[in-house]
Parts: sequence; C-alpha cells; structure tokens
Amino acid sequence: DNYMELTPEWFKSHAELGSTEDIMLRVPDSIPIHIFHGKYDLNCPYEGVYDVQSKFSEMGKRNLHVHMYDKSDHNLNFINWVNYNDIEMAPGMKDMIKLVEQW
Repeated sequence: DNYMELTPEWFKSHAELGSTEDIMLRVPDSIPIHIFHGKYDLNCPYEGVYDVQSKFSEMGKRNLHVHMYDKSDHNLNFINWVNYNDIEMAPGMKDMIKLVEQW
C-alpha cells in the first residue's frame, strides 16, 4: 500500500532534470545545501562528494556544507541502529537531526 507508481512519464521527466550536481548548482546561494555522506557507502562513492564540493568552489558558491563520516554507510548506519538496537545513534544521524532542529 505504500508505493509510488513509476510511469514512463515519470522516468522521462526525471531524466530531464539533469544530474544532482546540475540541480544543486542552480539552487540560490541564500539556500544552504548539506550533504551527509558515509565513507563506507557502496552505492555512491564518497569521492563524488568532493568532486561536487570542488565544482561549487570553482563557481564561487558558498552554500554547500559537506558532512563526511568515516565509519558510516549509505544510510549513515541508521538501519543498524533500528534493526540491531545499537545503544547510540550514529553520529551522522545525530548531526542531521541537530541541523533540522536548528531550523
């Protein structure tokens, strides 16, 4: 019951958006962008985050904030905290929650 139907139209419009980097570069400088990324992420290599950060720097944009976690995976170890009852929430999740609370 909890799903989204992915139609051909959805895929077409999604492809027209461009890359995540292109989209982020169009965000006005007054809007902060935060990337929370684990170095053990097997889905998205962490080096790509540094590439995006370099591109922002080259373009003089100052609204990108990178939070890199050495011992975290793609979901910042959230699944371990939920499934295995780890006593303490992973640092990346804590930092993300703190940031949201500040807004």
